[in-house]
Amino acid sequence: MNNKHLADKLPEIPATGPVPGSSSLGDARFFKIVTRSTALGFAFAAASIEALRSTPDGFVFQLSAATLAAGVAGALLTFGYWKLVVRSRRSARWGNVFLALAGSALFFYPLRFVSTRKLPDIAIGLFVAACAISFGAWLLYRVGQFLKADSATVKDDQ
Repeated sequence: MNNKHLADKLPEIPATGPVPGSSSLGDARFFKIVTRSTALGFAFAAASIEALRSTPDGFVFQLSAATLAAGVAGALLTFGYWKLVVRSRRSARWGNVFLALAGSALFFYPLRFVSTRKLPDIAIGLFVAACAISFGAWLLYRVGQFLKADSATVKDDQ
């Protein structure tokens, strides 16, 4: 059996690197870090969801062979995601849709253990959190737009 790590089996990064117009070794290393950390995160998330059990007192984690299998499956799915990202823009979009759906499913899965009496309160909290995160993302977007415009103005002045 081959002793290579799963991340080493990813397709070679194109000559332009994972960042368009760049081919530095630093970008390739960064891509490996991002790939492996995403895989590790989804591995732990999938394993945690599989091990989660409901009891009359609340939640417990019961580790089993299925927990390990779910972790490995989560890691392999994210390696597949990064293969799609490297391939083309269109496949990257489909990969992003898959990643968003998988992340949402992992987030909302524990709600099945919540009593129906508490669901309205949880829904209100999730809505407020979504609004706060959306506002933060909008602010970051606007700051980025401002910085781009400012950078273009400075270049024009020179």
